[in-house]
Amino acid sequence: MRSVLTLITVISLVAVACGANRQPASPWDARPEVLDAFVKELAARSQFNGNILVAERGEIIYERAIGLRSPLPGDTLNLGTQFRLASASQPFTALAVMQLEEAGLLDYEDPVEKYIPEWPYKGATIRNLLNETSGFPGVRALFDRHWKPDLQDNDPGRIAGGNKHMIQMFIEHVPEPYSDPGEAYRHIGTDYKLLVSVVERVSGVPYHQYLREKVFLRAGMMDTYAISPLREDPLTNRAYGMRELVDGSGLTKRDFNYLDSIEGHAIYSTVRDLHRWDRALYTDRLVSEASLEEAFAPGVLNNGKKTTIGFAWSLGDGSVSVDGYAVGFGVWLYRDLEEQNTIIILTNRNLYLWAGVIQGVRRILRGEDYELPKFDGMLFVGRTLLGEGEKAARDLYVDLKNRPGEYDLGGLTGLQALGYFLLQDGHPSEALFVFRLNSEQYPGAVLVWNMLGDAYHSLGDTNNAVASYHKALTIEPSSAHALDILQLLESRSIPPKGD
Repeated sequence: MRSVLTLITVISLVAVACGANRQPASPWDARPEVLDAFVKELAARSQFNGNILVAERGEIIYERAIGLRSPLPGDTLNLGTQFRLASASQPFTALAVMQLEEAGLLDYEDPVEKYIPEWPYKGATIRNLLNETSGFPGVRALFDRHWKPDLQDNDPGRIAGGNKHMIQMFIEHVPEPYSDPGEAYRHIGTDYKLLVSVVERVSGVPYHQYLREKVFLRAGMMDTYAISPLREDPLTNRAYGMRELVDGSGLTKRDFNYLDSIEGHAIYSTVRDLHRWDRALYTDRLVSEASLEEAFAPGVLNNGKKTTIGFAWSLGDGSVSVDGYAVGFGVWLYRDLEEQNTIIILTNRNLYLWAGVIQGVRRILRGEDYELPKFDGMLFVGRTLLGEGEKAARDLYVDLKNRPGEYDLGGLTGLQALGYFLLQDGHPSEALFVFRLNSEQYPGAVLVWNMLGDAYHSLGDTNNAVASYHKALTIEPSSAHALDILQLLESRSIPPKGD
């Protein structure tokens, strides 16, 4: 234990020496140099791996590719590397729908069942889908429960059959919706995956082909594609999602999920292509100014309240932004509509504490003081657990929790991530310790009991899994995850009836 704490003390001193404390504001014309120093220092501290582009009034003032394209040594990123956009793919789907609306081929107020008549839920409109206010249940919960649940998420043998398969699964099982259409905003992915099918049925063209011809090429985005594991991969310079092994021995790919075949969240692009797209949105090459104004307007709920989301864009004061996270990738794109300034940050090593990266970039661009992000304390906890055991790890966790100025433990999501990474790295007993620690630290959070139940379930300990899910239900009786898994476990435990 002493060796780990000594190591932390040394790193803390180095962090201060390198400027982990507040950094002074830079002269306005020196911002690109300060940005470059910031990005390089983040990379040296293992806090950023990816590509960044910054433009002011449309002109690129800074761009940098730094780090690895894959876990292979020497396989470095370049400015033409293609990154997965995850949920940041949604504005492109919205653009396709907007083009079809401008062509008079659909109306935002049309019901979804006009284009997907077999859809089992009625009353939601195309606008509900665009604003993510349909109230429809989630795709992941449905497939996790009903599609080869004995296989892992990253098992190719579990791959879903595409968007038609998704619709068929909803027809077969009809899970309870979250709410009536228009009652609330909820980002769960179902709405934009349905819009993929709407685009295909209205246009008569496959979704990936439509985007390529009507959006990407029109915007000059030659290296941007909507991909699917069910088709041949067109990418020639793609990044691979990855993360650091908990034991610190290197990087591992984290690049596939069995739901990747359900399209709507798997566009790959580059920082320069996304800048071209940004510029095209100030013209009428893709859609009209009137259509964009509607896309950048907040959704309106049934009670008259407005959300902070337009057609997939988060709305700010004179700005819009979009982000996305999936299988190791993280994306953040910010557009100042008044000044035509743009920030694009892409990473294939999705560190859950990277909000500090975004904050630092924004402060530097405003000519303000900035701070380097805190170190990821959970990595130290995980390595201590593997090297020195549970007591040392618990002591370290408590020590770091009492020093919040130096390290960020990420709250319950930090422990959640560590537990799942330990499971993936083949350390089930250590993962179970982390999930139990999480339930001790945050006993009133339904999420931690669901996570603990998942851990027991994955290890085949049905009794403790059931107990954990029931604990989740005492906190939140409507917890869909706990109810779904309990129903699955209890159905399997019922003995067959005799003659």
